[in-house]
Amino acid sequence: MPQSGPQYSQQKTVETFSPDWLLMAIVLCLFIFVSVVLPAAFSIREPSGGNYYVENACLIEFNLTGKNLLQYNLKLDVSITNPNKKCHVYYQQLQASASYEGEIIASALLPTFRLEHKKTVVIHPAFGGQSAIGLDDLSVNEFMKQRSDGFFRINVEINAKMIESLGLLTTDEFSASIWCGLTIPLLPSNSSASGNGGFTRTECEVKTLI
Repeated sequence: MPQSGPQYSQQKTVETFSPDWLLMAIVLCLFIFVSVVLPAAFSIREPSGGNYYVENACLIEFNLTGKNLLQYNLKLDVSITNPNKKCHVYYQQLQASASYEGEIIASALLPTFRLEHKKTVVIHPAFGGQSAIGLDDLSVNEFMKQRSDGFFRINVEINAKMIESLGLLTTDEFSASIWCGLTIPLLPSNSSASGNGGFTRTECEVKTLI
């Protein structure tokens, strides 16, 4: 009669998760969401647009021929500061335009760049050439007065398209219109082009933010 050896039954081991462990995992996820993800989302929810100053303006030429032809040579140094403590700003398009007496006389495209948090860059819009401009007698008289005084009131507007980012979080593309109302001394013809002739640093205003 055959001998029967010891019998072993095969049982499947079923792993179970402790309710305490599940609770700790949920609490940890909530902590990460509240302390990291949520503040990040709020910090980029409303783009700041940055701080803008015209640091230096060099007006080398600003001559009017008749009432309708303006010759100009204007160079600017504009600082842009990202005040956000966490978010980077990607400037995807920048265009500057200069206007006098309500008429745009020149425009210039500027390089795109990335501006890290709490950092400042300086851009250099430059306008040179001649432009047709329609001035009435009153505007011509104002031009001559400003020339006699030695300075001109010129407006510069910078239109920017940008996005803000923090890690994997980004805003949709938004636009800012930066308006700079400048009073710029006209440099004497024999002066150095690198001087500013007494120009006063001027803060620009973010007029629209879309």
